Amino acid sequence: MNMMMGTMPVSVYATLSNVTNEEVDDGFTSIFTFANGVTFTVEVGTSNFVNLPRWYILGLNGTAVIEDWAINGKIVVAASDEKHDAVPIVTAAGLTKTMAPRTKETIREYPLPRIDSDIHDYYRNIAAVVNGEAEPIVTHDQQRELMRLMEAIFESAEKNQVVYF
Repeated sequence: MNMMMGTMPVSVYATLSNVTNEEVDDGFTSIFTFANGVTFTVEVGTSNFVNLPRWYILGLNGTAVIEDWAINGKIVVAASDEKHDAVPIVTAAGLTKTMAPRTKETIREYPLPRIDSDIHDYYRNIAAVVNGEAEPIVTHDQQRELMRLMEAIFESAEKNQVVYF
């Protein structure tokens, strides 16, 4: 969280799920709230019967989505500040623009930027740190923050309440 937002959240609310084994949680949903009002919802599940996006980010003027582990996706942003109009749709309750798609002239679509990375770099760094050849790319302070976050998720789920940091 700190790497994405530059700070840790001020609170978390979480639920855990046990689909395949009652003794071990195998999924969770957590809502993290930051001091500036930004919220992150993180959901991990092992029993989805439909493909969900791997990641998606909703913003005031756009959305980014990563569809799968192959990093297929896109970024869609508002084309202008004035035109955010949606195509009305017919629902059982009547004509509405709520949850309706944006018109093509009001949005712009961009490909996701590709960032070359290698998961093995993390483990190479650990070996280099042990050998006294490098500084850790993940610090002890970052690991402690992550542990505090994980403990808060468990506490929130156990108490069924928001946990404040």
